[in-house]
Amino acid sequence: QAPQAALSYLERYASLLQRLGPDSVSSIATLLQALLPRSLAEVQTFLRLVGSTLGFLPAPERLQALAWCQEIVAVDPGAMLDFLQHFVDLRRRLPGQRLQPWIDSGLAIARHNGPAGEAYFTLESATAQQRLQELQSLVTFSYVAPVLRLYTEALMGQPLLLRSTAELPPGLHLAGRDLPTSDGRAIFVPEEVGDCATERDSFAACKVAVLPQVGRYECGTFQFALAEC
Repeated sequence: QAPQAALSYLERYASLLQRLGPDSVSSIATLLQALLPRSLAEVQTFLRLVGSTLGFLPAPERLQALAWCQEIVAVDPGAMLDFLQHFVDLRRRLPGQRLQPWIDSGLAIARHNGPAGEAYFTLESATAQQRLQELQSLVTFSYVAPVLRLYTEALMGQPLLLRSTAELPPGLHLAGRDLPTSDGRAIFVPEEVGDCATERDSFAACKVAVLPQVGRYECGTFQFALAEC
């Protein structure tokens, strides 16, 4: 089996090197070592998937995908193949780094229950689908901050400082970090908003939530001084 697997790899090596580059091929060789003890069919499936699935990605995204494969293969090689088979759909639904927490949840399951982990990465478990839905509706402050800054500036006619509630100054954090607030110098926006059905709705909720804070600046709340009344 090992000689046949090595032959399959060598037959594809030139094509993989040309399409994916030496850094990717080095990662692929490492992943193959984890699959060799299993079956020739899995090795061939893996080589086919990396060539077809990852060949069209920009180099940084391809290397990130292979890094995720290395995380998964260390726990369950079969789950890694399942992940690659569904990678295109997962990447579409959770672009960029938004896929990492979904993977982390699956790995936590796989470490305690192998079959449940494989069901997760084949998207056959309710937990996998629920986690996908949660992350699809999630918006993070770091992701929406540029648009929120333009939005608040358009409302006020001047820039407003926006920061995450993770940076709340002493005293303000006692009220919690789940709602926007302000200290008169900056508007603090929650790190994450994800209570709505879609990402678009969660972002809309985030915009609505900052409106009362913008109103306090527009109406002069922070310029009010009781001694001047």
